[in-house]
Amino acid sequence: MGYGLFDTSVSEGGFVIEVSGTLFAEHGEALAERVRQALAAGQREIVLKLDGVTKIDSTGLGYVCGAAHIVRQAGGSTKLVLNKYLEGLFNLIKG
Repeated sequence: MGYGLFDTSVSEGGFVIEVSGTLFAEHGEALAERVRQALAAGQREIVLKLDGVTKIDSTGLGYVCGAAHIVRQAGGSTKLVLNKYLEGLFNLIKG
């Protein structure tokens, strides 16, 4: 299914939510909704494929962390697929 900025699919690794382009505050709730829909459909292994993200703001980073938290609370797990840009940001945050 295509959702503009988001594409979703099911693979052996789990339910994949692929994000491309920018991930700013105005896109965050749509990401959270995709995660909630996947969980409601019984998916517990969520892959956030973010290697196509070219720009992200602090709220977008917060929504990614929030999405992982939602999945964890539901008893699932989240795998992040990152590009070099996002790897650097997450390493900076991690400290």
